[in-house]
Amino acid sequence: RHLDMVRSIAMLTDKPLGGGAVSVDAAEDALAMARIIFGDRMDREVCVYTNINVNSPLVYDSRMLDALMIYARVGQPVLIVPFLLMGAMAPASTISALAQQFAEALTGIALMQAINPGCPAVLGSFLSTPDMKNGSPSFGGPESHFGLLVSGQLARRYNLPWRAGGGSLTTSPVPDAQAAFEGMNTMQAAFLAGANIVMHTGGWLEGGLVASFEKLIVDLDIVRTLRAEFTQLDINDDALAFRAHDEVRHGGHFLGAE
Repeated sequence: RHLDMVRSIAMLTDKPLGGGAVSVDAAEDALAMARIIFGDRMDREVCVYTNINVNSPLVYDSRMLDALMIYARVGQPVLIVPFLLMGAMAPASTISALAQQFAEALTGIALMQAINPGCPAVLGSFLSTPDMKNGSPSFGGPESHFGLLVSGQLARRYNLPWRAGGGSLTTSPVPDAQAAFEGMNTMQAAFLAGANIVMHTGGWLEGGLVASFEKLIVDLDIVRTLRAEFTQLDINDDALAFRAHDEVRHGGHFLGAE
């Protein structure tokens, strides 16, 4: 499956090339496929990345470490992402979970630098809550929003590129109003906090168990809206539109204005 995934990303999308990290074979195969695409550029440029998760709390398992070291040795970036559900893999306090998140992520980045000084690395975050009655993850709440804002500020403090753990995340099992407002809540926080890379931007449904084409359409509208809202206004003569006022004059309307 990891071979199909990398091949599809390379041939069917214009996304940055992401490789697998679920095993040594997946990591080495992804780098080999990237070299087919990029050739010697891989020796001097960032060409392929992978994403690894910390086995929180405060543990890296062998599969993730193997992938981290394989990518680091060849100078390709790793997105190091603690996946924290407060009350399960981290304390229930948002502040304490953030402290744990940065301890785990910066430890992985430090290991990358020990293996290959100067190797590009990306700080990752993914902070949410579980339902404390049944343990299932929940997404799109205020804790995630707050965690994203803090994570973005601290990433800039450490001068690190940042993968936000805020896509269009939702716990809803259907593309309904809950799915839309939870997705908007996390995507807006990622925009506000200045994320460099966002995964799960489109189609996330039912806590990530489902990839939904209908939700993808909703999420694309959310992203279009946010991109427009975060585009600086260009103030000039055309934008001020005095000629439209001159045409319509007092008390008119602009529906038929040229």
